[in-house]
Amino acid sequence: MRVIIIHPGIQHSYRLANALQYSNLFSKVYLLTSILYPINKKPFLKSFDKRIKPIHPSIVIKNHLIYELLSKITRKIYNKLINNPNKQVHNNPIYFWQFIFALWCLPTIWWHRKNLVLVTYETAAWPISFFAKKWQIPVVMDFPSISHETAKELGINETNFGIAIKKRERKYIDYALFCSVFCRDSFVGLTSAKKDFVLYLGAEEIKNLKLKVESKVYQVLSIKYQDTNRGNEKDKIVKISFIANLEYRKGLDILLDAIYSYQYPAFLEVHLIGKIRQDWVEKHMPETILNNKVTLVYQHGMSQQELFTYLMKEQFDLNVQPSRFDSFAMVVPETMMQGIPNLVSPFVGAGEMLKNGVDGFVMSQLDSLSLAQSISSFANLTADELINLKREVLKTVAQMTWENYSREVSKTFKKILKDLNK
Repeated sequence: MRVIIIHPGIQHSYRLANALQYSNLFSKVYLLTSILYPINKKPFLKSFDKRIKPIHPSIVIKNHLIYELLSKITRKIYNKLINNPNKQVHNNPIYFWQFIFALWCLPTIWWHRKNLVLVTYETAAWPISFFAKKWQIPVVMDFPSISHETAKELGINETNFGIAIKKRERKYIDYALFCSVFCRDSFVGLTSAKKDFVLYLGAEEIKNLKLKVESKVYQVLSIKYQDTNRGNEKDKIVKISFIANLEYRKGLDILLDAIYSYQYPAFLEVHLIGKIRQDWVEKHMPETILNNKVTLVYQHGMSQQELFTYLMKEQFDLNVQPSRFDSFAMVVPETMMQGIPNLVSPFVGAGEMLKNGVDGFVMSQLDSLSLAQSISSFANLTADELINLKREVLKTVAQMTWENYSREVSKTFKKILKDLNK
């Protein structure tokens, strides 16, 4: 039995390929993608160095460079002409070229159709899943995001083009993989899958930062203070990171209302990291500012390694994710790797792995009051309580690894193959 994994981007597709290779369940693992290179193979262009990943040398990678080129050019032109993130129109060129990518993959799938399992990713699976059914190839779909039906309930409207593709492709699948229970539950009754599986994702290992667990725990003892220009009185500072590229979907308006409309026993220094538009922030500021002890810091988007370095340099106290939805949110385990506690909304998949008040905070509901209450809970912690919190953060994130993900992938596909052989 062989397996073909189809994903026109990166995400965790190569992690899945590695996991299946190490599982020894398949005689050959293929990865059909846009641009990915194993560490032992250098790309012909220096600009592709970021696409070098730790991929097992036995995995057969088929790159589609033309797809990457045309997709990028089209997206840049489209996004300059049309810019409305709240309605997801920026996804239309992505969907279009993923459809073309799927057509390009069909000959390879047909050629290897015997004794084959096919793994596709949402919006790159039409019309692949349709033809796979005709060729009697079992289809496993990995859903990287929640359903557009649930997203609409949470305030995000998908485009008609995207909806049409998603509704079609999910009709022809046999098994479904989800990165959280939140993600899985959003698809109940909406796919043809006879079995569903939840596979929590892992965190990227932090390299070249020489981080020590004890220093991450005890850095909290050097509590930061700021003069308040009121004699000798000083207030504690809580440094908060907010990492996002989509303001509304990530709940930036909820964060702004929470930090400016409620009082806290500390100054709040909030770093907005990513493609955050200052005019969007100004437009979504609460009408009445009750808390003036807030500093906003804008920080442009950066590579993963640059982000890790920035987080360590700034020594953030808390990472906040008040998202309207994040099927998982990789930034949660990645910040936890540095001992930074997370405060997430109930619609962040990675929050399912946290214990509220023990190794992080989960808002009771998606509103500014719930967020403000969680920020206050953190700001009121004593030094000893902060140390215990950081220790629990590091203990929890030790389980949020790609090694654990690989083990769960192996268990899941054993079940799938057993089911296919009935």
